[in-house]
Amino acid sequence: MIIHYNVSQEEIVREIDLRCKFKVHDTVELGPFARRTILGRKWDILKGDVVYALEGSRPDRNVDMDQTEMIRRTEGALQS
Repeated sequence: MIIHYNVSQEEIVREIDLRCKFKVHDTVELGPFARRTILGRKWDILKGDVVYALEGSRPDRNVDMDQTEMIRRTEGALQS
């Protein structure tokens, strides 16, 4: 592991934004009848991946899903 001490928070945020495949307020198709709106996103430093907060199927039932799983599910929905 390489540790750089002179990296600004702005650079980190910019790199995370470049890695994100989806934006907040995008609507994604995760499967049949599973269209969800992205409510937020954050970086999971332990997974090294972006985690999205998705609108749940019921009020106050939001779901978190990492970007790897989101890509797999959206590509699967396109093939269905």
